[in-house]
Amino acid sequence: LINLGYDDVLDNYVITDSIKDITNLQLPGENISKFSDVTGINNFVSLGYLNFNSHLLTSIDVSGLLDLYKIQIAYQGGDGITELDLSNNTGLVHLEAAGNTLTSIDLSNNTLLYRVDLRYSPLTTIDLSNSPNLNYLGVGNSQLTRLDFSNNTGFKSLSAENSQLTSLNLINVYSMTGLNIKNNSLTCVEVSNPEYYIEMTDSLNNDLHNSWFVDEGVVFTESCCGYAGYNEDTCTLIPGCTDSVACNYNDASNTDDGSCEYSPSENHDCAGNCTTE
Repeated sequence: LINLGYDDVLDNYVITDSIKDITNLQLPGENISKFSDVTGINNFVSLGYLNFNSHLLTSIDVSGLLDLYKIQIAYQGGDGITELDLSNNTGLVHLEAAGNTLTSIDLSNNTLLYRVDLRYSPLTTIDLSNSPNLNYLGVGNSQLTRLDFSNNTGFKSLSAENSQLTSLNLINVYSMTGLNIKNNSLTCVEVSNPEYYIEMTDSLNNDLHNSWFVDEGVVFTESCCGYAGYNEDTCTLIPGCTDSVACNYNDASNTDDGSCEYSPSENHDCAGNCTTE
């Protein structure tokens, strides 16, 4: 802060009035001596952009930074940050907290999120249902087993390689600029337009110049019910007639909705025509 002109004495204190109008504070640890304590950061009440990448933080309180739209606190040394409360930062658009020890994070209040990078963190759960504007998610090298983007219609790029995924819902994601789901336990991915994903995988998969990496054998389909890793709570149910002898049998349906229709008798077809001489 002294080098930036916001303080003049090295005493671990700063005059609040001299920092109250600062909107941009970028102090990545690659360029300065690393620090482990940022007590008082909430006094930067006008802060919109905060970059504390590559320090030695184990915690950070940003609850008072109500104007915060971008925060970078990635790759803290040692144990890193274990918990992160962003519930007050409702204007947050960009979150970069990769390389910490977060196992879960609550983003339910962060409805404006566009980019989230949490790679190299032991995440076991993440709920993105309240982030409709999300464009990119990085959760590679995590412990996540399930991801659901059914509420993220603008989503475009996923980095989730080397994780534990067994189910992935992209049913409302119609096109993507990047998909890295290499080295997971996926057998099937739910999408509304399988032809697009199959074509992209056939043409781009494992090309280092593209961001498309899918394990061999992974199926793209409208419903993964019946595939390993999915159950009635995680797969998309397609209602319809599931009785193969019915007139309106739908081989794409996986849950019977009681709509089956049958010929009037065993001697008539579905159109009512007599089938016996």
